[in-house]
Amino acid sequence: MGFKNLPDHLLIQKCREGNSKAFDQLFFRYFSRLYKYTIHHTGNEQLAEELVMDLMLWIWNKKETIEVKGDLSSYLFKAIKNAIYNHFRKIELDTIPIDLIIVDPPAYDNIDDQIAARELEEEYQLSLTMLTPQRRKVFELSREQDMTYAEIAGHLNLSVKTVEAHVSASLQFMRKRFKNYADLVTLIVVLNLLK
Repeated sequence: MGFKNLPDHLLIQKCREGNSKAFDQLFFRYFSRLYKYTIHHTGNEQLAEELVMDLMLWIWNKKETIEVKGDLSSYLFKAIKNAIYNHFRKIELDTIPIDLIIVDPPAYDNIDDQIAARELEEEYQLSLTMLTPQRRKVFELSREQDMTYAEIAGHLNLSVKTVEAHVSASLQFMRKRFKNYADLVTLIVVLNLLK
């Protein structure tokens, strides 16, 4: 029996009956699209493959109880978006690049997202005021104006080593401050990745 032209809901039904060939058809139908979507939002081919394979394996393992309301494509893309979010939630804040935290908040559609972005921005601005004036100047030139260490050194008449030390100390301080906002930071990072 051929499965290639069967609609998704019939393939799901066949999967519930334990038909692995029906599952294979769903796999081939959606893997590539989900994989490309996940690479686009994570920038990591290995991670993308792992997340999509885990999702498809989960679908097979839950085939007897899974409830797909509406379109399977929408269900799968929502599931992979959740998988991406959960992956980033598990990452320690120390592994999230500070540049992903310090962003100009985009125009979020959701009011809760707007509030979260505003709260994070306020925390960032407050953290800046706690740096010494020189350290703050160096940090802002590095992170907000994208100047190289050499450019900053020339601009402020400092050695490159001094600039490196200021940026390193500032990043360490910022990470400690943002640890209290780990869930919020993860949310903002993931929202920016998913835009």
